[in-house]
Amino acid sequence: MVATQRQIYLFGGHNGTRSLNLAMKLDVLTGSWSHLPNPLPVYKNNAACALVRSQRTGKESVVVAGGHTNTPVDTVHILDLDTLAWRAGANLPVTISAGASVPHDDRLFIAGGNSATRRNLNTLYRYDVDANSWNLLPERLSKGRWEAAAFTVSRDAFPACN
Repeated sequence: MVATQRQIYLFGGHNGTRSLNLAMKLDVLTGSWSHLPNPLPVYKNNAACALVRSQRTGKESVVVAGGHTNTPVDTVHILDLDTLAWRAGANLPVTISAGASVPHDDRLFIAGGNSATRRNLNTLYRYDVDANSWNLLPERLSKGRWEAAAFTVSRDAFPACN
């Protein structure tokens, strides 16, 4: 899921039998769900999702990366929030399902996840929306993890760390 000021977006999922290609939004003011005009281009669940803002154009997009169909996948799809049109992004360098994702400016970070060989990953990848490229960062999790959560915190929340 991804949140903006007024909407919460939901992509993909699983119904107990198969992966889904849902693309929906919740209007937080009215409490009503609606389907986006264009579904997710692929059926998947456990994808990494993040709202990112291009530093070059200032436009906001949602990046939906990796996930799971019958096995973990490396595909990336990007939703333009102005047009609600999807485009393909650069594939992940490896397959990742259920990685912890967090946005930071024009980048998406994915920590851990599960590989195609069902191995828990300890890696950290960074996607740059303007360059449409992935980088494996040197930092590692102390142990491989999947289905974890990640979020950003303002420096103001921890003044002793400034």
